[in-house]
Amino acid sequence: MSKLRMGGLFLLFTFATTNLTSGCFEHERAALLRFKHSLSDPSGRLSSWNGNNCCNWQGVDCNNATGYVTRLDLGTDSSDEKLEGNELNSSLAELSHLSYIDFSGNYFGGSPIPEFIGSLTKLRYLNLSSMGFSGIVPHSIGNLSNLRVLDLSNMELVVDDFTWFWSLLSLKSLDLSGLSVVKAPNLHKGLLRMISSLLELSLSRCNLSNSHFHRMHLELNLTRSTIQTLDLHSNLLQGQFPLFLRNLSSLQVLDLSFNQLNSSIPFMNNVQDTGICGLKRLDLSYNSMGGRFTGPSTNVSECAQFSLETLNLNDNMLLGEVPSSLGRLKALRELNLGGNELTGNIPEVRAGNSRHDT
Repeated sequence: MSKLRMGGLFLLFTFATTNLTSGCFEHERAALLRFKHSLSDPSGRLSSWNGNNCCNWQGVDCNNATGYVTRLDLGTDSSDEKLEGNELNSSLAELSHLSYIDFSGNYFGGSPIPEFIGSLTKLRYLNLSSMGFSGIVPHSIGNLSNLRVLDLSNMELVVDDFTWFWSLLSLKSLDLSGLSVVKAPNLHKGLLRMISSLLELSLSRCNLSNSHFHRMHLELNLTRSTIQTLDLHSNLLQGQFPLFLRNLSSLQVLDLSFNQLNSSIPFMNNVQDTGICGLKRLDLSYNSMGGRFTGPSTNVSECAQFSLETLNLNDNMLLGEVPSSLGRLKALRELNLGGNELTGNIPEVRAGNSRHDT
């Protein structure tokens, strides 16, 4: 400890006892090495993890001012670069200043997501997708009140209760694709809360059917929705276009591909009545929409004329001539009508700027 006399006052400086060496705290360096030693790393991705300064190791970033480790970016989409382990080593809990974790694509052999994840309360980004975790999604994730992005997709995980979700007040993007959610007793409230509060939500391949959204169109009418991107592809939706979507006035991207919808295409009449006035991208491919393909009516709303940029109707059962009224969609740049029984020419929508697939 040192003292500096200024103006009759003593300023006291207490130097850190945690031994900050060359930009890296020793206890955090040791925690990272324990994590490394718990892994199989056949491609040598962590070969740079040696020496005193862990802030220079691959996939590790520190705060320049404090020296604490704030970011672990070890995600991969390459099978040759997977890190593997029996479980996620609890030494990571000592990195209490982490705000960003991306471990996506690595493999942890059917082990559960560890409870200690909920102790990393400064996390703003957490991506554990495709890591081979299984079991119940730990409710301790609800402790991460600063979290803005959460991706738990593509694993054999079960959401047994959505109570943990209520506390994620900062969350803007959530991906639960491929998870088992339909047996959660409060699924309805969970869906309503997610669609009402998030900007991006992906629930593809979750075995969701019409019944899971049955009451939502009434309740969403009383709630101001913020959702901009909604991915419900590869579920069990069938029949009419889901009513609850009519109240999502903020929606810009909607993916309903690989379902069993067979109703008319909603924007073809007055889009304001369907609640998707500002939609920019709509994917209805691989559904069961059949009958004569009718284009936008004369009362299609002005906002729809200048908003919809991408329309995918590939692999439905649409018949007849391609309607010239598609030309009313002035912003349309990508149109996919392949896999239908359509004839005729594609109307020119935006010269030199559009792409058509038939």
